[in-house]
Order: sequence, then C-alpha cells, then structure tokens
Amino acid sequence: MPGKHQHFQEPEVGCCGKYFLFGFNIVFWDWIRDQLNLFINNNVKAYRDDIDLQNLIDFAQEYWSCCGARGPNDWNLNIYFNCTDLNPSRERCGVPFSCCVRDPAEDVLNTQCGYDVRLKLELEQQGFIHTKGCVGQFEKWLQDNLIVVAGVFMGIALLQIFGICLAQNLVSDIKAVKANWSKWNDDFENHWLTPTISEVLSTAGPQQNSLTGAPGPAPPSRHVFFGLGGLYPEPTFKNW
Repeated sequence: MPGKHQHFQEPEVGCCGKYFLFGFNIVFWDWIRDQLNLFINNNVKAYRDDIDLQNLIDFAQEYWSCCGARGPNDWNLNIYFNCTDLNPSRERCGVPFSCCVRDPAEDVLNTQCGYDVRLKLELEQQGFIHTKGCVGQFEKWLQDNLIVVAGVFMGIALLQIFGICLAQNLVSDIKAVKANWSKWNDDFENHWLTPTISEVLSTAGPQQNSLTGAPGPAPPSRHVFFGLGGLYPEPTFKNW
C-alpha cells in the first residue's frame, strides 16, 4: 500500500562469537610463540652438551637465516658464548658459525666466523651474522608455506583416523570371536555334563534290598560306569 515502507532486517554476525574467536586465536598464537621461544632458548643453553642438539640448532639457524630465539643476544644464555667478564672461553661474546652470513665464494666453511662478533655495534653485526630471531623467521616461513603445512597436518590427521578405524575394527572382531567361543563352550558343557549321583541311581533302576527284601535304589551295577561324557556300559573283554 502506498505510504507504507517495509524494512528488512539484514543478518548480522554475533559480536560475542566474533570477538571470542579473535581473542582465542591471539592467545593461542601468543602461547605457541612463548613455547617456541622457550624451546629454542633451552636448546641454546645446552648447545655444547649434545652433538645431535647442536646439529639441530645449526640446521635451523642456517635454514631460516636466523640467530637465537629473538636475536643474537640470546646466546648469552650459553656459558661458552655469554659476554660476562668472568667467561674465559674463546667463544665469549660470539655466536655459532650457523649464525654467520655465508659468502658464496667461500669453498671452506669458517667455523670461527662468529667470534667476538657481538662486541660490534648492531649495524656492524648485520654484515657478519643474521640478526633476526628464529621465532620470527619461523612465523614468516609458516605464512609463506601455509598450504603445504596445512596439507601435511591434514595427511597426518587422516593417517591417525585411519589407524583408529583399523583399531576399532580389530576390537569388534575380537569381541565377535570371544562371543562365538563363549557360546560354543556353553553348548559343549551342556552336552557333556557329568551325571549326578541321582542320575546314576535312576539309570541303574530299582533293586531288591538284601536285608529287608524290599525294592529300593541300589548303587550302580557293574555294567554301568560314568565319565566326562555321561553313562557308558562297562566294556567286556574276551578271553584270548
């Protein structure tokens, strides 16, 4: 009708759910960063204690072109590389060779390239070592390879689900076998039940009591014996 206007309410996204999801992602990612930072720093402390751990740190720093968790100064956590005056190590105020900027023209790796490098100013350090931390470089690598990383995690998840399905199928088969075995065992016991004394006496039939002369139950005759399967006639043997 003329003069009347209809108003349509457009769907809206719930504010509570939106902000909760946003906050959850931030907290979850800050937690991931903190755990990664703690993991790298703990490995920095034990750099010289385990050769496998040392190779892992060197690989990560070379692959991501980084040094330490947040930067080169994280190597102060290591007793061999810290810059305290009481440190007698030749590696004092230095970094591992994996932090160094490699010269493509070098044929031989210089493992002493990081010695005393942290005594220089930060701008001067950039010409010798990588000054970015491994946590930030790892985050950048994840963003650049998000599809590949997501595909790997999806593949791992599918393998786990497949394993769970196989395990559940195996459990079902075991339960079915146990049920069949229990049923067969019950049938076997019911069929091969050992006879009771009353059954034996009733099978033998009434006999005359030798004292009173009255008929009554008598013990099993010599022609009947019982075993696991029931009542059987006594076997006879021929004289040879």
